[in-house]
Amino acid sequence: MRANRAPDDRAGEWPQVTAPVALSLGNTPLAKGWSANAQLLPATPDLLARAQTNPDVWTAYLTISDFGFRISDFGFEISDLSLRPRVPGDRIQPLGMSGSIKLSDLMINRKIPMAARAGWPLLVAGNEVLWAAGLCLNHRYRVTGETKRVLIVRLERSREWPMVESPHD
Repeated sequence: MRANRAPDDRAGEWPQVTAPVALSLGNTPLAKGWSANAQLLPATPDLLARAQTNPDVWTAYLTISDFGFRISDFGFEISDLSLRPRVPGDRIQPLGMSGSIKLSDLMINRKIPMAARAGWPLLVAGNEVLWAAGLCLNHRYRVTGETKRVLIVRLERSREWPMVESPHD
């Protein structure tokens, strides 16, 4: 996987969100034919190994321990977790780093087109960015040997829309 480049944009379309969307287990529709599929699973040795070697930039494996669940009109929601576009001042501590970086700097460094940045989907808990989809996972929410439950969030494109592929080198 190319560490310093954004996912390939052959189709000219990127995942986008226009407003905060509560994350539900199962399928959560987003804009432009994209959706977020979320699963909550017990941390088995196989799942922990998959999380450690995840090659898919559109899938995040996160340690989830401090979030509750509730039933809503939209299904089984994970309390306090949502997908939203970035806001000024957003920061993330990238996996493996000790400090944080501004999302705007991360997007510039990864060469995200300027037109795609404002609606780029971020998985957040309150104001904390847990995952910048396709870019990086927050180090604080990485899966470790102590993880008990794993939240898997995968952004997917409907087959009716042109596909954006994950980069593999």
